[in-house]
Amino acid sequence: MTSKALGSLVQVYRMRLAVIMLVLACACGDSDGSVPIPTAIDSLIGTWRVAGHLRHAAADTSSALPFGSRPRGYLVYDATGHVFWQVQRTGVADSLRNRSWRGAPDSVLRQVLEGFQAYFGTYAVDASARMVTHRIEGEFLPRRGQTELATPFRFRPDSLILGADSLERWVFVRVR
Repeated sequence: MTSKALGSLVQVYRMRLAVIMLVLACACGDSDGSVPIPTAIDSLIGTWRVAGHLRHAAADTSSALPFGSRPRGYLVYDATGHVFWQVQRTGVADSLRNRSWRGAPDSVLRQVLEGFQAYFGTYAVDASARMVTHRIEGEFLPRRGQTELATPFRFRPDSLILGADSLERWVFVRVR
């Protein structure tokens, strides 16, 4: 094969490669050829582990953090629009590890109940306001009729922050 024929063959393959790349870019992107950017809802979807619970001193000086400074728990947003939340104060149930809760003193049971929260329901995202609203369908120890919780949210690399910095906020890390 001559160098001229080889050069023509290389040029044909380059053209084919360019066409393939263009077709793939159009198939993967929006109509303008750009790559789609994940929405706020897409970014929320997944399982998040509690990394911290913080309350600004001015927000409520009358009580300590109900789940302590290092709570344990998970928050799950699924693709069908459902949310699941469980959180527990670290060590709250340690005294029940070796015995039935039925025989525990009332004071121990009260600590366990006060140190645990769980609910499930649906969620809606207002991306422009950076707000997520949890619509509670069922809850362990209901909140006196409160069925919706709306809170601001923001992302940091691989973490989610719910709440306002000036009041109270939860920090989560994505579970992989």
